[in-house]
Amino acid sequence: MTQPLVRVEGLSIETASGRPILRDLSLTLGRGKTLGLAGESGSGKTMTALGVIGLLPAGLKTTGRIVFEDNPLPDANDPAWDDIRGRRIGMVFQEPLTALNPAMSIADQVAEGLVRHRGIGWRQGRRDAVALLDRVRIPRAAERAKNYPHELSGGQRQRVGIAIAIALRPALLIADEPTTALDVTVQREILDLLSELVRDEEMALMLISHNPGVLSYATENLLVLRHGDCVESGPTRQVLTAPSHAYTRGLLEAIPRGSHRQRRLPMEGR
Repeated sequence: MTQPLVRVEGLSIETASGRPILRDLSLTLGRGKTLGLAGESGSGKTMTALGVIGLLPAGLKTTGRIVFEDNPLPDANDPAWDDIRGRRIGMVFQEPLTALNPAMSIADQVAEGLVRHRGIGWRQGRRDAVALLDRVRIPRAAERAKNYPHELSGGQRQRVGIAIAIALRPALLIADEPTTALDVTVQREILDLLSELVRDEEMALMLISHNPGVLSYATENLLVLRHGDCVESGPTRQVLTAPSHAYTRGLLEAIPRGSHRQRRLPMEGR
């Protein structure tokens, strides 16, 4: 039986004062597979992703372990992360305008990881960056490569973030709310691009979203988090069409359907 690419085993995260952020989370994700994390803000989705990529904020206490490519991931400050983050695990951050460096051209930001990890020169790195921008379907890639982040649209900036994340062909791609604030057409294009990368590169995809439609479209399996607890998991379509937990049903019922009224999510269990 093929070993999963990622195994999260009993991961718990709490603040220095003991406030729990994530409790006893376990999950597996195989090569070429897709996993969604759903839940409202503060449910633990992003903290799970940051734990997998070794970017948890300082001062948090963690227990449990994360195994990647059959090896436990190192401690946060271990220099071994230099050969993992970016090269083997890539991440698309939620807000590309803040994730990108406003003082660097798009070409240099995409090329930076290539130059550092592959030992190529900047001229070759910039040529490769243009090819990557073309791969993520940025129009007039050679021209846009000379631009700075503020000169691009939100959808184009998100594509740049994806180009940076996939530049070194990582085995795992984590996408944290990659379609937030994008219009429906651009959302569909970004999700199709992620699905294409999973298929063509055999990447595993961990997709974080509060939008059930996004998760239904782009993921095979789904975990629903609430206040740091996993309250439901299973095939995405099954969880979204026949949820067994009151919180999952509340998330689905809270989706706006032509009304501006807000509904409280259920606070109890099943």
